[in-house]
Amino acid sequence: MNYKNQITQITYLPEIENIDLDKISNFLDDKVHSQIIECNNWPKIYSYKPITYVKFARGEKNLFVSFSINGNSLKAVNSCDQTPVEEDSSISIALKNPINSNYYLFDFNCIGTCFASKGTDPNAMELFKKEELNLIKRYSDIGKRPFYEMEGLFSWEITVSLPLSLIDVDVLNLPKDMECNFGKIATQTSLPHFLTWNPVNSPSPTMVYPDSFGKLVF
Repeated sequence: MNYKNQITQITYLPEIENIDLDKISNFLDDKVHSQIIECNNWPKIYSYKPITYVKFARGEKNLFVSFSINGNSLKAVNSCDQTPVEEDSSISIALKNPINSNYYLFDFNCIGTCFASKGTDPNAMELFKKEELNLIKRYSDIGKRPFYEMEGLFSWEITVSLPLSLIDVDVLNLPKDMECNFGKIATQTSLPHFLTWNPVNSPSPTMVYPDSFGKLVF
């Protein structure tokens, strides 16, 4: 596998801050290119590859990330934040701030339940507080109600708005770039999978692994 890091420009769209979250995905369609999430770094463990795209932009105060997924089966058992949403049909956003060397991980299942942590050591990250998670806006086009796994072909979208302050980015003194990765994960479903945007050179599945990030250029 080629472990060359991807580099992409993050588009600045100040007007995005005034758009309803449920309309962000369509708004971005005309502004940015979708990026495919298709790196299967652990094929012996996970063989399934749902079709997954991500698009992103930033406003004055927030980072907006929208995922579109087409695949078989759908599961959303976890309905409370800071529960293991990666077991459900979920997406993942991993970031590293070059200023303080902090890693940030945000996992969301298909109904918007969030698991989030941060820290300088990928193996000992601390959970975000409830009041911090409340600042993250989420929209899923399949609603918020939890459900057991369903079989069939499903298409769904989820969009999140992450305050730049949560990832310790000073909007008045932006870094040149930020390391990142995006993932499509479902570890406890009938079709388990773990896909990433940028290849991850780790012996075991993880979203937070040194030297396995792409870059968002501000």
